[in-house]
Amino acid sequence: MGLSVQQLAQMGVQPWRANAHFSEKETPIAPEAKATPQAQLLWIEPGLADQGQAAQNLMTALFQSLQWALDQTEAGLTLVWQSVDPATCQDEADTLAALDKWIEWGPDLALCTDRHHAFVEMISEGVMVEFVPSVAEMLASGEAKAQLYQQLLNLMRQAAHGNPSG
Repeated sequence: MGLSVQQLAQMGVQPWRANAHFSEKETPIAPEAKATPQAQLLWIEPGLADQGQAAQNLMTALFQSLQWALDQTEAGLTLVWQSVDPATCQDEADTLAALDKWIEWGPDLALCTDRHHAFVEMISEGVMVEFVPSVAEMLASGEAKAQLYQQLLNLMRQAAHGNPSG
């Protein structure tokens, strides 16, 4: 059983370099890269496109504050989020194309504001869904923002520790 690069480095052994007689360039052995865990979140809200810049600013601030909180408490969980307004789909073909696109993106969790929208029902067959208040509700109520923030922070902490949500 051999020693890893990290174990050798801890003992003070320098990384091996290729001998100039055998290679044109020196190539130090790189330490093993550690993958940063990601949580891909998809926000699904019918009518979101009509909410304007205030809605976009709210969502950006929300996810930035969640990332900051996770950075303070969790080791390396990175949030990646996208939003979709299924009301912008013109017909069934558009809806199916959007559904395929978002499922292919591979979200870990879909955050949905409308339990009864057909798009939400379809995506829930392939993606875990969490129901959340709408952007309009959050713009109108600081309490709704605080509740959503706490709900998502708890979910992300569970994800960082490898626990299922719920």
